[in-house]
Amino acid sequence: MPAAWMFAGETGSGKTTLARIVALSLQCDHAPFGYPCKACRKNRDNFDIHEHDAAERNKVDDIKPLVDLSRYAPNMLTKRRVIILDEAQALTREAQRVLLRPTEPREDISNPCVWMFTTTEPAQILKTIRRRCLKFHLNPLRGDAVEEFIHWAVITGGVTRPIPDFLDTVHRLGITSAGI
Repeated sequence: MPAAWMFAGETGSGKTTLARIVALSLQCDHAPFGYPCKACRKNRDNFDIHEHDAAERNKVDDIKPLVDLSRYAPNMLTKRRVIILDEAQALTREAQRVLLRPTEPREDISNPCVWMFTTTEPAQILKTIRRRCLKFHLNPLRGDAVEEFIHWAVITGGVTRPIPDFLDTVHRLGITSAGI
């Protein structure tokens, strides 16, 4: 299990959403990885998953409490504590340096804390941290994938209204992000 993951891509590409899905999937033994079961999704607030907005809280004093938290075992309902650092490119260099030790690869999983970085600018993250991460680059939706996603969302959401005008508008505006 990697100690650190990185999800990089354009704004709206699904980085934070994917980090949340992976964080929940790390807790769920009832379904295939990436598809947490309904019970685990419903129970999300009881798992030791922490989301930190690094765009707003990006200094050493903001990160140290998370590092301290990572040293302890997660609560009884949680397999792995997960700390998601959203907009991690905004972290100061000093704050990133505080994360060097907790993100080191480790053999011992007696303290199973997983760090997840989401970023639009991976080059702004220290190279030493980037090397420690399992990296995923998310691309905007292209071509037929936009329509496939919309059709999936319509079916999943139970929408019954016709969508051709909506699809025309999406194409006309050049929307390629599921997050917009």
